[in-house]
Amino acid sequence: MSIALAGSPAVAISLLLSFLMAVLPLPFSIQWLRPEWTAMAIIYWSVQMPWRVGVGAAWLAGLALDGIQGVTLGENAIGLVAIAYVCHMMHQRMRNFALLQQAAVVFVLVGVHLLLGPVSYTHLTLPTTIGWCGSRGGG
Repeated sequence: MSIALAGSPAVAISLLLSFLMAVLPLPFSIQWLRPEWTAMAIIYWSVQMPWRVGVGAAWLAGLALDGIQGVTLGENAIGLVAIAYVCHMMHQRMRNFALLQQAAVVFVLVGVHLLLGPVSYTHLTLPTTIGWCGSRGGG
């Protein structure tokens, strides 16, 4: 087996599992605790095998996640592309970081994904009954 094809089933299976875990139903009160599984899978594979998983794979994974979650196309894709690019640029350095440094980098990258990406989750939107539906004027 050549180096270019090594790990292809593992990448596909881990991304499919991350898609599945991203849409598993959770109670509304703990929905904000859901980890960004797809972002962490893209980070892992971009650092582990940058020749196999890069910006293009992150774009396709983001579009697939957008389709699965039913959000506007490109919301997840742009965040995943940004973190895949950063991981691709510093994958050799990230491998040499200590465990706490790697955890801090993953924390920042997932934060970047959340800032650039999915902003229309239901737990982030305001309820529509906050005084916007009222009559104007007195009388």
